[in-house]
Amino acid sequence: MLAMTTSDTTGNSPGAAAVRPVHPADLPRLYHICLQTADGGLAPTTDFHDPDIPGLIYMGPYVAYDPRCAFTLTIDGLPQGYIVGTRTSQGLAEWQHRHWWPTVQARRTEATAPVSELEAGMRALIDEPPAVPAVASRYPAHLHINLLPAAQGGGNGGRLMQAFLEALREQAVFGVHLVLNAKNSRAQAFYRKQGFREWDKSAPGSITMVQDL
Repeated sequence: MLAMTTSDTTGNSPGAAAVRPVHPADLPRLYHICLQTADGGLAPTTDFHDPDIPGLIYMGPYVAYDPRCAFTLTIDGLPQGYIVGTRTSQGLAEWQHRHWWPTVQARRTEATAPVSELEAGMRALIDEPPAVPAVASRYPAHLHINLLPAAQGGGNGGRLMQAFLEALREQAVFGVHLVLNAKNSRAQAFYRKQGFREWDKSAPGSITMVQDL
């Protein structure tokens, strides 16, 4: 993981990192970031016949449904990472059922086989989206955050997280959750630093973390 030092978040000095709301013009770049960071950044881009699939699941619907909860981190004006989420997991799921998944399903060609198990798994999520987890009844918001290696370190993840949490507070959201792989100890440490704690009902192999707002 590459570290970088930034003096401020205004974007006025060379190489400075700036956090701002996502603009529709950012979407091609954000889909690229989502692809590059798929499976924790371990998946080759050749693992996808459709390179947009990660973004169609983990980024695009959030920007469309809850744009007030979508922020990008730029370096010299170019997005190098983002955080997206929703203030209401149940509301997002209902909107996706009506408006997002039918469109995404229609764009896929059944005759085109997935080129990896990872892509096959993501296609299955599109065909049968998972149910809203029980934790959402107490912690209704959730999020996804991704940074390219050039933007990792230097507090950039924390800058994105604080912008997102502040947006939730402004909308009177009272709790947020996230789910991550139980083996990802580095991510767990990051989220704890941002004020999250482990929920006591995590599923096997994963960790659910929550924060009261």
